[in-house]
Amino acid sequence: MFCFKQEKQFAGLQASQYNWGMKSCLFALVLILVAGTSWSQQTAPPAPTQYYGLGAGFISGTGFLYRWWDGPLGLQINFLPPTGVGLLNLGLNGLWLINDSEFTRFFGYFGGAAFWQTDVSATFGGGIGLELVLGGRIAIDLQGGYGITLSSSGTFAANPSGETSISYRL
Repeated sequence: MFCFKQEKQFAGLQASQYNWGMKSCLFALVLILVAGTSWSQQTAPPAPTQYYGLGAGFISGTGFLYRWWDGPLGLQINFLPPTGVGLLNLGLNGLWLINDSEFTRFFGYFGGAAFWQTDVSATFGGGIGLELVLGGRIAIDLQGGYGITLSSSGTFAANPSGETSISYRL
């Protein structure tokens, strides 16, 4: 091995021999440490934490979407302002990151949405979602879960839910 003392026997006599000199060993060690430190300081650019887009779903709500990630936890708000037919929609969901890679993100969500039109209905539930990243900034989400809907007219329903969105990541 380099830099280490090797004992050799020659004609019954023992002789010490170094592969490299001590100064060369120290120089190699310092070079490795400096190069390793330089490489460790090169970091990837931070992942986008804010999303703006459009979303539609029973649990998450329908309309304009804002999503914010802070590490493994996130928050999503969907809002559709009042329209000429009197529809208003507001959705709020908590998100937690399950798996993250360069082009996909797998996450869970739980929350609800309220719809106001002729009567008021609210949907609560949760599920899992898959985010596909296109070109580094465009995200398409496909989500599936199960939700419970209650309305002011007294109706109750429990159904599977599908959600989708397209957003721009900042």
